[in-house]
Amino acid sequence: MPQNKKYSFGDFTNQSFVNVSPSEFNNTDIVGSCFYQEHHPNSNIFPFGMIGVTFKRCNLDNVIVPVGNSMITEGWEKCTNKKIMVQNDLEDWILDESLNPVTKMDGTGDPQDIPAQYTREEVVNKKIWDENYTGASLPLDCWFLQMPTIQETIYKNDVLVELDEAQWIKMQAEQDWFPYDSRPTLVKSKPAPSPGASAKVVLIGRITEYRIQGKGKLYKGQTE
Repeated sequence: MPQNKKYSFGDFTNQSFVNVSPSEFNNTDIVGSCFYQEHHPNSNIFPFGMIGVTFKRCNLDNVIVPVGNSMITEGWEKCTNKKIMVQNDLEDWILDESLNPVTKMDGTGDPQDIPAQYTREEVVNKKIWDENYTGASLPLDCWFLQMPTIQETIYKNDVLVELDEAQWIKMQAEQDWFPYDSRPTLVKSKPAPSPGASAKVVLIGRITEYRIQGKGKLYKGQTE
């Protein structure tokens, strides 16, 4: 069969082709490409009706090869088609057909050693905590699956921060003293060192941070 020039020797990691015409694939050889789907075993990424494709030297890990298509499984043109998923120890594990972890990628590891839950820990500024973690729901872009709890309060006194003078002016206008707990003290002003450069200010004050902990996400987009 002719080699598929469009889809050979390419990196298509995490891409889907379900809305692509199967005619772009049908009855061709696809050689040396990576179609790996990170974190999602058994991914259907090829269009319905695709037929007659032979994959050679391709990374098809976590990808379902549709019925009517094939991949080379032996010799120098063989493909890889493992099921892989990160576990609660933050390691990638090879899975069996039931999606249970069997071994790490290097062939080591005992699945019984994997923690029952991944506990994530972060240190966040008090203002970030107050604005994002005191309501009924988690912020959309956070890395926690459940509302974290404060494990420790960290007080940092006499913290020096150097800012552009324009930033200091904006802080005063908006009464927003982040990262400080309250209005910091102006220690000194620094003139612009050269034409076109920014004048600076040095501030000092107290910053409060929280060490927070909770059930964490293993990958971006995880929902459970």
